[in-house]
Amino acid sequence: SHPEIGILSCLQINENNIFYKQNNLFPALGRFFGISRSFFRKWNKTKLEKRFNTATDLFYPDWVTGAVVFISRNWFDKIKGWNEDYWLYFEDVDLCKKVFDSGGKVAVTKKATIFHQHGGASRLNIKTKALTKTEVIISKHVYISNQFPPAIQLYLHSALLIGVLIEKMFLSLIRVFLFFIPKLKVNPLILKNLTVYYFNVLQNQTWISPRAMNYLKTRV
Repeated sequence: SHPEIGILSCLQINENNIFYKQNNLFPALGRFFGISRSFFRKWNKTKLEKRFNTATDLFYPDWVTGAVVFISRNWFDKIKGWNEDYWLYFEDVDLCKKVFDSGGKVAVTKKATIFHQHGGASRLNIKTKALTKTEVIISKHVYISNQFPPAIQLYLHSALLIGVLIEKMFLSLIRVFLFFIPKLKVNPLILKNLTVYYFNVLQNQTWISPRAMNYLKTRV
C-alpha cells in the first residue's frame, strides 16, 4: 500500500527496555561532525520533532540501521544492492541514500518492535573493539568518497583525518598517566590501526578498507 517506500524498518529496544532513537539524518557538509550535528539538531529542534513525533504508524527518517532492513527485490535490484566498498558500518546509510536518490522513501513502522543489543558482537574484547572503532572512521572516509563532490571531499577527508589523529594521539598520551582507566586502553590500538590504514591510502590511492570486498577483488 506504500509503493514509495523503498526500505522499511521497525522500532528497536535494548537490554534496558529503552527504545533506540531513529531520527537519523544523512551526513551533510553542515552536520557531518558531532559538534556541527548537535548544533544543527538544536537549531532545527521544532522542525525535527514535528517530523519524527507523529501520531501515524509510520515515520520517515533519512536512514535506518542495518539491524532491521526490509527491502523488496524490485527496489534492491533498482539500487544495485549493497555497496561492497564498505566492510563494516555506513553500508546501511549508503543503501538508504541510494533509495532516496532513486525517488524512494525510508520508513519505520511503529507496529513492530525487535530487541537489539547494539555493539554486542563488536565489543567482545579490546582488540575487537579497537578494530570496529577503526572501521567506523574508515567507513566515514568511504562514505565521503561515495556521496560528496570532489571539493567537499577534500575538506571532509582532511578534517576527519586531522581531527581523529589529534584526538587519538592526545588520548593515547593521557593513557600513560591515567592507565587505571580501562576505557583509555583502546586508543593506542586505534591510533596504530589508523596509522597503518592511512599509509595504505597513500600507497594504494583508495579510502576503501583492506577488508572490504571491493578492495579484495582488486587484489585477486
